[in-house]
Amino acid sequence: MAAVKKVGVLMESLAVADRTNMAFAGATITSGRAMGVVAATGMATESEAVQLSPVIKPAPSP
Repeated sequence: MAAVKKVGVLMESLAVADRTNMAFAGATITSGRAMGVVAATGMATESEAVQLSPVIKPAPSP
């Protein structure tokens, strides 16, 4: 699903999915022109945060 990106400053407390001024590694660009700034690399990226998040184990069935 395509997402419209906007220029501007966002609240730091916004969820990653609500950050309309960010493009993340692996994103596919379908049209337009842009310039970007790398905000984080390696272990400091959002994708690393997701990979390192604790795994929720289902409760054992009775």
